[in-house]
Amino acid sequence: MVSLTLAPDLPQYVVGDEKLLMQIILNVVSNAVKFSKEGSISITASIAKPESLRDLGGLDFFSAPSAKHFYLRVQVKDLGQGISPADIPNLFNKFAQNQALGGRNPGGAGLGLAISKRFINLMEGNIWIESEGLTKGCTAIFVVKLRIADNLSYSVHRPAPQVLANHCQTNFLGLKALVMDENGVSRMVTRGILIHMGCDVTVASSGKECLQIVSQEHKVVFIDVSTPGMDGYEVAIRIHERFASLHERPLVVALTVSADKVTRENCLRVGVDGVLLKPFSLDKMKSVLSELLEKRLSRVVKP
Repeated sequence: MVSLTLAPDLPQYVVGDEKLLMQIILNVVSNAVKFSKEGSISITASIAKPESLRDLGGLDFFSAPSAKHFYLRVQVKDLGQGISPADIPNLFNKFAQNQALGGRNPGGAGLGLAISKRFINLMEGNIWIESEGLTKGCTAIFVVKLRIADNLSYSVHRPAPQVLANHCQTNFLGLKALVMDENGVSRMVTRGILIHMGCDVTVASSGKECLQIVSQEHKVVFIDVSTPGMDGYEVAIRIHERFASLHERPLVVALTVSADKVTRENCLRVGVDGVLLKPFSLDKMKSVLSELLEKRLSRVVKP
C-alpha cells in the first residue's frame, strides 16, 4: 500500500523543472517499491524548515527561504529490507562501485538513487537515507529549491489538439537533430530517415563526441543506449545537467534493440523523453517525434 500526505501550507503554484522533479520522485519511489514487496510505503511532502536546512549543511549552501522561494521536502518511507547504516555512505557512489546500471547496492538499494542525487543537485537540493538496519525499513528524504508563483501571473495555454497535431506533423523541416550511434550502418539509417523528413541532422559515434557537439540549437538528440564507453544512459543524464539552467533542453530519444524490463526501467531512471525500438520505420519515427513535440508545445507557460 502506498499513501501520500501533502502538508496544508504547501503553495498552490510553484515554478521549477516539473519533469525533473517528477523524475526524482519516480526514481525514489520506484526504489522503495522494488525493495518493499509486502510492506507499506508512505510519501510525505512539506516545506523544509530552516533549522533542518542548517543541519544539512548550513544556510551558506541552502539559501534561506524567502517570499520568492522555498525548499520542498519529500520523504519516502518504506518497511522493506532496510540497509546497514555502515553501507549508507556507499549508496550514492557513481553507479554503485562500478556495477552495471540496474543492479543493486549493498543492502539492496537501487541505482536510481545515484541518478536522483545528480538530478537533485540541479535543483539546488540534497538527498539522504536513514535506516536502523537490515529488515527495519528505509527512509529516503530529499529537498529541492522551488520558486513560489503568483497564481494570477502564470497560466498554461494549450493549443487546440487538431491544430497542434497538424503543426507537429508538418514542422519537421529544418528541425535540428543529433544522432549518437556507434554502429555506422544504424547511424546512417537513422540519419537517412530524419533527412527524408526534412530534418537538419548531425551525427556522433560516441558519447564523448555527442556531448562535444550537442547545443541548445538541437531540438532532439537520439542516443543509442548500448554505445560502448560512455553509454546513452550517461549521456542522457549529462544533457539534463548541461541544460538545467536554460529554459529548454533538447528532447532525448533512446534507441535500443531491446524492449526488456531492465532497459525500460533504465530509460525511465535517466529521464529520456521517448524510446525507439530498432529497427524502426519512417512512420514510427514520425509518430514518436510528433508526440514529443506536441507534448512540449502543450506545456508552454506564458508569464
